[in-house]
Amino acid sequence: FLKKNHIEFRFSKSKVVRFLDCLRHLKKQ
Repeated sequence: FLKKNHIEFRFSKSKVVRFLDCLRHLKKQ
């Protein structure tokens, strides 16, 4: 259970990072 939760957390974290990256890219243009 804990391990699965940890993986889910990392997954969502990477999604957030990707989202922020996208925003930064849009701001540049």
